Amino acid sequence: MHSKQLWFHRAKQIEVRATQLAPLQPGEILVTTECSAISVGTELLAYRNQLPTDICLDSQIAHLNHSVEFPLRYGYACVGLITAKGADVNDNCLGKRIFAFEPHCSHFIARADQVISVPADITAEQGVFLANMETAVSLVQQGAPNIGEKIAVIGLGVVGLLLAQLLKQFPCNRLVALDKLSSRRAIAEAAGIDDLIDSSDQTQWRNLKAQLAPQGADLIYEISGNPAALNLAFELTGFSSRIIMGSWYGDKPCQVNLGGAVHRNHIQLITSQVSRIAPALTGRWDKQRRFGTSWDMIRLIQPQRFIDKRLSLDSAADIYRQLDERPEESLQPIFIY
Repeated sequence: MHSKQLWFHRAKQIEVRATQLAPLQPGEILVTTECSAISVGTELLAYRNQLPTDICLDSQIAHLNHSVEFPLRYGYACVGLITAKGADVNDNCLGKRIFAFEPHCSHFIARADQVISVPADITAEQGVFLANMETAVSLVQQGAPNIGEKIAVIGLGVVGLLLAQLLKQFPCNRLVALDKLSSRRAIAEAAGIDDLIDSSDQTQWRNLKAQLAPQGADLIYEISGNPAALNLAFELTGFSSRIIMGSWYGDKPCQVNLGGAVHRNHIQLITSQVSRIAPALTGRWDKQRRFGTSWDMIRLIQPQRFIDKRLSLDSAADIYRQLDERPEESLQPIFIY
């Protein structure tokens, strides 16, 4: 069996390779991929060679538990069907749809106990949102929004958009979302987020700060992937405001302004990363419970409506170039196999 695989060959160079898969071993399954989603923010770090080299990509995912070295396979949102199995795997698995934190490829081999069953009522195109929805659920849990709070979401990529959709369910005083791209603000508005700010418009920015004064926002999420946006988050804070930093900047430097009121306001800056459960929740939550909640939120939000491009893997070089150079042209592209 050959697998067609996407490789980041070097900075801004994509290759699609045909690779022969090894024979199935006991406990392993062969998955034929139906679709995989590009996680635009983190995968552009790989495409631009902006991943940090002093840590592994993700210690909790087997195929990403290594340091960065080109050529590199990256990606973590594959949905497919189990089409063959090794010894010691139940026959009933054949034909079942699964999700895997696997790089983009047409076929892959995985341990049967390392994939996630997709519920029968979830389609393949809904299923590829599991990773990003789990991230949005994790961000909500760490922010712990409270009744009557003023909440701001900076960045309306897929994770920011899903997060804003979840926060709409809370009885907050105000939910405002910010992005400099008009295309993303238009998608958010169509999805029911009506309090939208162009973060690059100085008049809108001054008006927002005046409206939030004197208390500032209670809870701010920085999900833009832009290190400069962390200073925007600080400007929206008041006394003891909470900032949840969901962005991963890779190796991009971040110059933070910590003087003035920020120094005096006892700001809570909380870094968030989805691979682990936040320490305050580990007594009652595990990954399985959070995956279950994420499937429920996929049913509620119906994120497949945000897919705007369906491409073959052979189009990979073109779509990554577009995402890098013209981000306003696509929100959520997926590969179809």
